[in-house]
Amino acid sequence: MTATQTRSTIDIVRLRELWNRFFADRAYGLEWLAADVPMRDWLATIHELRAQMAPVVALLPEAAFAPRLVTNGDGEQWSAGQVVDHVCSAQRSVMFRFIERVCVAEGVETPRPEAPLDPRPLSRSESLVGLERASAELDDLIARLSLATEPARTIDNQSFGTLGIRGILLFFAIHEYDHLGHLRVMG
Repeated sequence: MTATQTRSTIDIVRLRELWNRFFADRAYGLEWLAADVPMRDWLATIHELRAQMAPVVALLPEAAFAPRLVTNGDGEQWSAGQVVDHVCSAQRSVMFRFIERVCVAEGVETPRPEAPLDPRPLSRSESLVGLERASAELDDLIARLSLATEPARTIDNQSFGTLGIRGILLFFAIHEYDHLGHLRVMG
């Protein structure tokens, strides 16, 4: 990797600002918000956020893994295992599918297993195994994307509008950050 190809992670304050701009006022599209950050930096950010999950999960109290689905004024509260299952399932069923559709011309393929989006209440050990497998799949995808030319293709999505690779990666950086925060408060 040359000096011009070094990766850096996105500052968490900047990530929160982008999250707020997209979700709070919806005035900006994800692709527009992510445009000034190179693809490799989004990949490094997602990798770093994911790397923080397993140590957090490993230190959570056993009670955090008790199955629950409590609806309150703020919405659903998931167990730690449900959060981990959701993160891993969303990676396979949503993130990888979006990336594959945008990167079709570059020949970047993603792992094929479909995963249910309804989170299962995993135990701590199941959560750690799931994170390890999903992290290996993510690292493999990051390595392949790092070698590819950044794709110019976009896709249209009903929820997020027009997305290119940077918008997709911004969304998943926000997704990882958000759920890492959920896990941290369970500790």
